[in-house]
Amino acid sequence: MNKIDELFNRYIDGELQEGELEEVQLLLKEEDNIKKLKALRIVDTSLRTLESDPAPNNFTVEFMNSLSKYSSKIKLSKNYFASAVNLIFLVLIVAILIFVFSQIHLIYSTTGLNSKVNDTVNIINKSLLPFLSFFKNKDVMFFGASLCLILLLGAYYFVEGHKEFKRRIENLSSK
Repeated sequence: MNKIDELFNRYIDGELQEGELEEVQLLLKEEDNIKKLKALRIVDTSLRTLESDPAPNNFTVEFMNSLSKYSSKIKLSKNYFASAVNLIFLVLIVAILIFVFSQIHLIYSTTGLNSKVNDTVNIINKSLLPFLSFFKNKDVMFFGASLCLILLLGAYYFVEGHKEFKRRIENLSSK
């Protein structure tokens, strides 16, 4: 709604402030504004004479009861994406552990205890050396730390949002 319409509506309702009546009189010197005021008066008159039927007794209670019938039929679907991501991380962790234990088992089967520990450390150092040199860069470390922080915060808000959503669904179903 523009300023002229608001001014005309306040004029029709008798709510003009000082100085606004003069502004309305200046606006009514134009033919388009006269037509607009007449149209607004017709709308105002028709709205004031409009009859309304009162709502039936206990309308709110009946409406809420009908909603509760349908809300109990709502089934919650399982979020398979979060389960898939967790499964991938679990598989990766298990694969890393299997690799480490298989390397340790190979070393223990061929040498004594002191040489086993040294060989294990050497194997780990040789296999991790390219990764360690890459992660010694301060920019990479900063980026990794920032990414971890963002992921942890995202996971926290995801879990809290899920808890809140679940609580709301339970509150709806208990009513």
